[in-house]
Amino acid sequence: MNNEIEIREKQLQILYEFNKMNHEEAINEKLLSEITQTLKNLRIVSVNIVGHFMKIKECCSILNSNSKKYNLSKINKENYQYRRNYLVKMISDTNFLRHSILERYFNFSSFSDPFFLSLTSYSSEQPNEGENKISLPLSEDLYLSIKNW
Repeated sequence: MNNEIEIREKQLQILYEFNKMNHEEAINEKLLSEITQTLKNLRIVSVNIVGHFMKIKECCSILNSNSKKYNLSKINKENYQYRRNYLVKMISDTNFLRHSILERYFNFSSFSDPFFLSLTSYSSEQPNEGENKISLPLSEDLYLSIKNW
């Protein structure tokens, strides 16, 4: 999972750097396509990170309930705490996007949205009338993973 965190941080860094650039003119199609792919990648790796954490937590619960002999102190608590703290970070680390130049092209949520659910075509947060914003399709398996948490 640490590798996925590194990948996610690289995707976020791309968006941070892009946001720092001065974009007075419209973004060209090629760059917009690359940003769209970055958002898709960020969504997938975010889902994977949370999914892995949930599996670890579930396994620990099962082991604790089924075996009095199992000691959770055997788990690398420092690594577990890092992952847990990273989940907290994920709650708000994409919030800058709603105030970025990309807001012209994507319907970012005004709430915490680390999985970019507001960018799906069936989101409840619809763009204002007359706005034609880019939608990021959400596969059913990703949707079900998120929904089941």
